[in-house]
Amino acid sequence: MPKEKGKINEQRTSHKEPPNNNKTSLFRAVGADEFSTVIITKQFSVLENGLQVKHFGLDYSETLCFADKDFNIDAVAILEVEINSASLAKIGDFTHVDAYIFRSGTVEIRSDRLTEFNNAILKITHKS
Repeated sequence: MPKEKGKINEQRTSHKEPPNNNKTSLFRAVGADEFSTVIITKQFSVLENGLQVKHFGLDYSETLCFADKDFNIDAVAILEVEINSASLAKIGDFTHVDAYIFRSGTVEIRSDRLTEFNNAILKITHKS
């Protein structure tokens, strides 16, 4: 269940699995509406008049730090997305965004690549 108010707090201890060349974990801080939509549909989407990209962090702790910033008042949860690595390499834009927080990097998925992204998703997990 996502938080209602206040800061996002890490609810689970960190556990890193051995590297797997077939999948990549991405992390996204989401608001309540996006959380509900993704959990129900198992897909990401963009609003017609909203931002036409989805940004993901490559590190859970960095995404948690980003979500807890005062300017992210709508962030209520962090989702982990496991995705096919080969597909991500073809559709993701790895231009580094917010390097001060996301030291491990970010991935941007443009709206015109979102269907491919959604099709490559292996699993979506509510992390915190």
